[in-house]
Order: sequence, then C-alpha cells, then structure tokens
Amino acid sequence: MSPEARLATARKAFRDAEFAKIKPLLLPILEPQPQLTTRDDRNEARQLLGVGLFFEAQSAKGNLGRKELINQAKYHFLLALREDPRMVMDPLIYPASVVDLFEDVREENKEELDELIRKTEPQNGNSGEMSTVYVERQVQKNTYFLNFLPFGIGQFQNGDQIKGTLFAVTQALSLALNITSYLTIESLRSENGFYVVGADANSGDFADAQTWRNVMYGSLAAFVALYAGSVIDALLNYEDERVFIRALDEPPPELINTGDEASLQPAAPVGWSIGIRW
Repeated sequence: MSPEARLATARKAFRDAEFAKIKPLLLPILEPQPQLTTRDDRNEARQLLGVGLFFEAQSAKGNLGRKELINQAKYHFLLALREDPRMVMDPLIYPASVVDLFEDVREENKEELDELIRKTEPQNGNSGEMSTVYVERQVQKNTYFLNFLPFGIGQFQNGDQIKGTLFAVTQALSLALNITSYLTIESLRSENGFYVVGADANSGDFADAQTWRNVMYGSLAAFVALYAGSVIDALLNYEDERVFIRALDEPPPELINTGDEASLQPAAPVGWSIGIRW
C-alpha cells in the first residue's frame, strides 16, 4: 500500500474504533523516516498513531508495557508539535483522554516549542512590531418603496449602475416621445378644434394627427413596459442593506485624538438622503 492509502485506511480504522489496526498501518511510514509528502498528512498520521498507541496501552498487561506505549504515543505527539508548534487536537474528533495527553506533551516541552514558534513566525521586516490598519465599514440602508419609482431609481439603489442608466434613458426617451406626440397632435388642430382633412385619407392634418396618435400610444406602451420591467428587476435584486468595506490610508477624522475623550467616539450620522451617481 502507498503511504497515502495506509493513512486513509488508518483513518477509517479510527472511525470504526479498530484502534489495534492503526499502529501496523502507520508506524512503517513514519519510522525511521516519514514517507508522507505533506506536513498535514504527517501530523495527522502522528496523531492517529498516538491514539492507537494510547488505546493499545490501556489493554497492555503490566505497568511497564503500558508506560512504554504511552511514552511512544507522547514521542509521536512531540514530533507533530515540533513540525507545527501551534497544532491542536480537535476534542470533537479525538477522545478527551488522548487530547489531555497531547496537551501534557505540549506543556512538558513548552520552552522548546515556544522557541520554535519564535523562529518560524515571520517578522514581516518590522522586528515583530504590530501595525494598525484602519477599515471603514459603511452600511447603506435601502428603502423598499424606491423599487416602484421610474427612471431606474431602484437599480441605482441596488448598486446596478448599468441597468439603472439603461432604464433611465429608455424610459425618459419613451416618455419624451409620448409628450412630444401629444403636443404635436394638439398643434395640428385648427382654431375651431377640428383637423383639416386632405384630398385623401393619407394627407392633411387629420392623417398626420392619426400617425402621431399611434406614436403616442406606442411610446406610452413602451414606457409602461419599461417601467414594469424596472420594478420587477429592482424587486428581484433588492436587499434591505448593503455593506461597503474599504481600507483607509490614515485614521478617520472621528478617531483622531484631539485631547477630548468624546472625539474618540465615531460621530453618529444625522438625517437621510437619496443620492444617484450618473
């Protein structure tokens, strides 16, 4: 079996509580040299081997044999901690008694592990000094009724600038054409309120008024369809609030210490406003 297959089989044996199978599976791929390629696999194998040795010690005859198996388990736990000093055994996965033994190993070798942590942790070129990063979190509370307004206002509120612009332009054009058509129709009326009829049905002010009437109804239908589409789209993409997070190059003015303790508290926003960005 390959080392990875042995680890997978040992993992299954642990789940099935067949602890006696773990040691024969994992010991050959951990000693004298580990054959697993990744650190996570090696440490998982060492934890599982420690579990197998611990339970084998519980059934061993004689204190000497039991102590030897416990020492072997502690040895493999220590190897795992040397490779990853911050590693912990998940108490939701492993038995509490094994986790306690693992933590005992950590405590017994605390100085060595602390030194490993100091050597392996990156210093980021600042000798361990910490830096402060200021992050601004802005919450935009959205208003539900804005979804029912025309000219893409619902889309602008939802942050969809392209759709908002498209609905705003097309609705404005269709409405402008509707109003222009109505004004043109009225301008074709004579002083007595009637239209001048030409020699045939396709000429004269009456024929022109009928053409503009069709344009007026068509532009009105287009406006209504676009308005309905914008409302449906805005409702489908509506969120009660939107959160914006950005990093700041320097502390915000609300947090600059001016000697007044009150100045350290962020100022509460007052009032409300509606903004549309073109």
